Amino acid sequence: MLGLVKNEIKKEFVKKTNYIILVAIILASFLYVLAPILFVGEASNTYSSGEGWKKDTQESIVERENENASIQNSSNNEELSFNDSVTVEANNATIEKLNYHLENDIPPADSFNLFDNLAQLSNFTIILSVLAIFLASSIVSKEFNIGTIKLLLIRPYSRNQILGAKYIAMLVIITLFLATLILSTSIFSMFFASINPTINYVLESNSGYTDVNFISYLSKMIIGDLFYLFIVATVAFAISTITNSSKAALSLSLLLVLMGSSIVNTVAARTETGAKYLLMSNWDLNNYLVGNSPPISGLNYSFSAFVSILYLIIIVFFTFYVFNKKDVTV
Repeated sequence: MLGLVKNEIKKEFVKKTNYIILVAIILASFLYVLAPILFVGEASNTYSSGEGWKKDTQESIVERENENASIQNSSNNEELSFNDSVTVEANNATIEKLNYHLENDIPPADSFNLFDNLAQLSNFTIILSVLAIFLASSIVSKEFNIGTIKLLLIRPYSRNQILGAKYIAMLVIITLFLATLILSTSIFSMFFASINPTINYVLESNSGYTDVNFISYLSKMIIGDLFYLFIVATVAFAISTITNSSKAALSLSLLLVLMGSSIVNTVAARTETGAKYLLMSNWDLNNYLVGNSPPISGLNYSFSAFVSILYLIIIVFFTFYVFNKKDVTV
């Protein structure tokens, strides 16, 4: 079985497409780290290491309070412009966050730092999900389209082993995509961004600011991202295997990903209980990270994990059943 998986991975990397994807991911992470430094570098805040951070933090708070007071005075009791309103709101949020650092004795990080760069990587999940769907949509259907499926099935392996090897190879390659994104972002951030002074990571929650252990936070985020990518890829893999059509798998899976939230909201408007059991309501475990919230009230991490895994088992079982019943003599 291990040999079959290795062979499937080699077959995927014979094609230039996956190398191009990996290079694109590395380039995207480079631009992601460098862009804010290039465009807003002068506005970045830095804090002294050691005991000096408290003085720098207090000065930063005073600076923002003075800026807000200046904006309010210049408005002459008139309504603030859009830009001024945004500035005042951003300053107030920063002041509240810096006060949290002072009250809890946690040194703040510079504006552009390693933890922020890694914590915001989930924004790339939609792009990775599209790449995962492209991969999953073709890994089985191409064997039918180019007629190599018969050569596969005459080998001394069962159909379950052949399909299982393709499924595992697909999950390995998707994991490689995500690992490349995280690793390249970490490396570029070490060169172009600041290293955080403490493992405590301060972020906004539903009740103000709070701090978490960043390693634990990042681990949960990676698990949530992988979980989501595996689910959307499995859906595409199943459609591709059942229909022998990469186009059908691609279009239907992308539609499900892009319309997932709308479908949940539409069903929830009619029956909130029914919406809780939809796959799209539960497939993103990052909804339960600090600062986020589930799409429907009453959902929790354990429930979403259970429902999603149940869907996965049913989809995978049905996919293998159909593949075993397929007539490949046509």
